[in-house]
Amino acid sequence: MKKAIFIDIDNTLLDFDKCAHLSMKHSFEDFGLPFDDSMFDTFERVNLSLWHSLENGYISKDQLFKIRWSTVLAALNVKADGILMEKQFKHYINTVAITIDYAKEILEYLSSKYKVYATSNATYEQQISRLKNADFDKYFSGYFISERVGFEKPSKEFFDVCFASLPYSVDEVTMIGDSPTADIKGGVKYGLDTIWFNHRGESLPDDIKPKFTVNHLKEIENIL
Repeated sequence: MKKAIFIDIDNTLLDFDKCAHLSMKHSFEDFGLPFDDSMFDTFERVNLSLWHSLENGYISKDQLFKIRWSTVLAALNVKADGILMEKQFKHYINTVAITIDYAKEILEYLSSKYKVYATSNATYEQQISRLKNADFDKYFSGYFISERVGFEKPSKEFFDVCFASLPYSVDEVTMIGDSPTADIKGGVKYGLDTIWFNHRGESLPDDIKPKFTVNHLKEIENIL
């Protein structure tokens, strides 16, 4: 019997893409830089690549934040200070909390049946602030944010720390998330049942096999 849920935050509960787009737009405006929506595609491509590198252990989170915006700006051929842009971007994204469709409803549903724990590789301050701004914090029994855990998803060590503080066995917990690597591959490797939120309509590599796949959060009610 399931007793608890691990659920990812960005692009599972909160729409990181929309939050980041708005934060990028405001940051460019603050620096007096021209901005159009197509520029966000470059940010998204660079950002996803860097987070995949983090999940695979190739770079640290500090390195990611140090090079993210200098890489984006160079790709856009925009002359600006990448470190200052990162700081300004974080200022905005720490407060923006645009939600995924049906996120509130699924949290209400899950928290009425299970203990729900947020899991994330982003920074603690950012995620806690955004969950509070979305009025989602009331649904959680705890937070496992890599900055505090000391390890990143999908590492075994991340989940070791989670379970060391919880009274549950692995078979009593289900992992829900959108990232094929951090959430699904990490969860499956640890022995967790997993639900992949495939909101982009992607296909998975053969070596990543979630127990369930949903395209809309409401579908989770048919599983749990």
